[in-house]
Amino acid sequence: MNPLLELSAVELAAKIRAREVSPVEVVETHVRRIEEVNGRLNAVVRPLFSAAHAEARAAERRLAAREADLPPFLGVPFTSKEHLEVRGLPNTGGLVRRRNVVAPRDATVVARMKEAGFVLLGTTNVPEGLTWYECYNKVYGRTSNAYSARHTPGGSSGGEGAIIGAGGSPIGIGGDMGGSIRLPAFFNGIAGHKPSGGRMPETGAWPGARGLIARYKVLGPMARRVSDLRAVMPILARPDGKDLSVDGPSWTEESLSPRDVRVFFFDDNGVMRPSAGVSSAVRESAAALGRLGCAVEPWRPTHLERGFQMWANALAQSGGPKFNDVIADGGELDLLREWLRWPVRRSAHTFPVLALAALEKAIAKAPKWGKQMADLRHEMQREIEDKLGPNGVLVCPVFHRAAPRHGLHAMLHFLGFTYSGTFNPLELPSTAVPTGFDDGLPVGVQVLGARNRDVLTLTVAGWIEQVFGGWRPPWRLSA
Repeated sequence: MNPLLELSAVELAAKIRAREVSPVEVVETHVRRIEEVNGRLNAVVRPLFSAAHAEARAAERRLAAREADLPPFLGVPFTSKEHLEVRGLPNTGGLVRRRNVVAPRDATVVARMKEAGFVLLGTTNVPEGLTWYECYNKVYGRTSNAYSARHTPGGSSGGEGAIIGAGGSPIGIGGDMGGSIRLPAFFNGIAGHKPSGGRMPETGAWPGARGLIARYKVLGPMARRVSDLRAVMPILARPDGKDLSVDGPSWTEESLSPRDVRVFFFDDNGVMRPSAGVSSAVRESAAALGRLGCAVEPWRPTHLERGFQMWANALAQSGGPKFNDVIADGGELDLLREWLRWPVRRSAHTFPVLALAALEKAIAKAPKWGKQMADLRHEMQREIEDKLGPNGVLVCPVFHRAAPRHGLHAMLHFLGFTYSGTFNPLELPSTAVPTGFDDGLPVGVQVLGARNRDVLTLTVAGWIEQVFGGWRPPWRLSA
């Protein structure tokens, strides 16, 4: 296997700038890998290979001309989740009724990646309406895990997780409203970062967010290595003058020693019991951080067992577009009619979408329950941030087990998402990092911090990656 497929985006950029490898070779190597695996994965749904080759040749000319002010990631490939606008490409979000919608411009984060020199290889698959942790829809079909065709890659950034995990892309952009960056990172053995609320502009992402949901539903990077996440966050995490929810502090790097950091950990949230492999990943990560010099102690926030209710209530009360309106996309969703059509395969919608639409309507009829859940959510946010302080992290599972099999098996395990989704309405940053494998499938942990302590969670995740080795390509595992 070509060794370029194992290098981080940071390493590829350094080799290109040192003229040890050409942008054309880097791009062509990744295109060939995508062509090799995409028939099984169905991860890249809109390839841009011809344009990528042209951009790589242009980057090579800039290097040959010895331009003085080259962008930092000149000639390094990347991919992007399909719900982000890419000028001239479909922007469906997995909805049949949006299959003819073509993006007129690039989303802010896509444009910033290009300005930094990255070369876009294509866009990647999502579940219908970005609503499920399986990755399938009736526009593009189903995506599979990088390590097993029988297992889910996670969602909603499942295409990103799968193609990066399979070695086809070194880095990409995903989105996270309930674990949608962290779950695909965990299932596919890569790193992913969910930023704090208010740090990353979502301009050009479908569906657009307004109100509090814009702080719960965030964009973020996914990559082979934690160093890549950390390298692109300063590029992406700044206002664009359009998304007014972006009000976080300027990105500031800092040097941290393990002795400066307090580590708290838990492995069971009281909703879905963790597998032995996931429990070991958490406990071994905590122990490793202790050996490095961190102060370590077990601690589980209160009310975690109410995570699903708090998450669902937060989305319902956020003031953003209702889920039923998003799925209708300017039309009208007759939910009863779609349920009657679904058993005979005549509905344009998937089962998870119809179930979540029905759940939203039910939640709207229980205002007293909603107030109770909101109070618990605010109490949990205060408790966690008081406990962690500026230099504390919480290490815990991303999901309760390695990737489930497609279909019914995945549905039976869906409440495992509460290990991640519970923290979205709390606006806490979280970095997912792999630690190893359980029966041939990746497992790992997430590192959470107080709001706007993104650098801290990335730093600690980097320490965990150094101890356990991080992403291991599928061909290395099979060998």
